[in-house]
Amino acid sequence: MENGKKIVLIGSGNLAFHLAALLVKKGHEIIQFAGRNLETTAELGMKYFTSHTTNLAQINTNGDIYIICVNDSEIANVAKQLKLGNKLVVHTSGTSNISLLKSASSKTGVLYPLQTFSKNSKIKWKKTPLLIEGNDLETGNELKDFASTLSKKIVPLTSAQRLKFHLAAVMACNFSNHLYALSKDFLAKEKVNHFELLLPLIDQTVKKIKKMNPNEAQTGPAARGDKNTIEAHLKLLGKYPESKKLYSLFTQSIIKYKNGKL
Repeated sequence: MENGKKIVLIGSGNLAFHLAALLVKKGHEIIQFAGRNLETTAELGMKYFTSHTTNLAQINTNGDIYIICVNDSEIANVAKQLKLGNKLVVHTSGTSNISLLKSASSKTGVLYPLQTFSKNSKIKWKKTPLLIEGNDLETGNELKDFASTLSKKIVPLTSAQRLKFHLAAVMACNFSNHLYALSKDFLAKEKVNHFELLLPLIDQTVKKIKKMNPNEAQTGPAARGDKNTIEAHLKLLGKYPESKKLYSLFTQSIIKYKNGKL
């Protein structure tokens, strides 16, 4: 890649793991990994035959772009330790304001992948939206050009807009995954441990909402007002008070939504 960038990745968690592979695949050069966990930072450094450090005072200042992939609570602390002049410094958080980076450089931005990351799961980066923001028009355009080498879905958003998307993502992804976990635990405890039988149903639900409004795709006892089934389910959940509480909350929410009361 003729316009490949020299990248310093700060962080060594799941996102850094996946992002490093993508950057190299797309022709960019990672010149350094920096992170507080020596083991995982060194592992990444050795994997990509590049330097690594756990000391931000030793950050390589020859990079084109510095990508911060750390917990939201650590972004400001990391930024305060970086003095990078006019180098492009971005964080990858859905919730953190771009202003947290202002002490690190005169050119700052956000590169937030709207995706869930686990170390052993493959990511379809071409279809993963990258929500971007620059602290000024020129920086925003530079970041857009860079992001376009990584994904086909680039969406410029303000910090306030991105926070709303992150909230929606938590409800759609994290909450639904928690319900999968509770369903699996329930089946295991009730000695019908075959969660895999639900996977075609889950897949079909996702396929449906790609083609129609999720409200129109809603099925089940709450959607059809089947009180007898709801009561039977609640009785079954008597030994599982937390799941019973969630079942009741979701049931009432679906009924209200269907009746236009939400």
